[in-house]
Amino acid sequence: YIEGIAKKTVELAPGAFLVFRREPGNSHDPLAILILNSQNEKIGYVPHTKNEVLANLMDGGKLLFGRVEEKRTQGDWIHIAVKVYMRDI
Repeated sequence: YIEGIAKKTVELAPGAFLVFRREPGNSHDPLAILILNSQNEKIGYVPHTKNEVLANLMDGGKLLFGRVEEKRTQGDWIHIAVKVYMRDI
């Protein structure tokens, strides 16, 4: 649960830029990747079932970021489909 998530995602439309940040010290998932909106506010995490390759790339020095593909609400949940991009820095 993320407090104020509706407000933090209101401006997310297709094409919106998302920042990815590794959280290797996360007690729930050492491969955790935090997702931030353009205001640097936490909006969620890359699902743990899909973060292993991305985390390894980030740990290897690759810059990953996302762009919103789709956003939909289902009950209290906001589902955001994200396309992932990589820049070799």
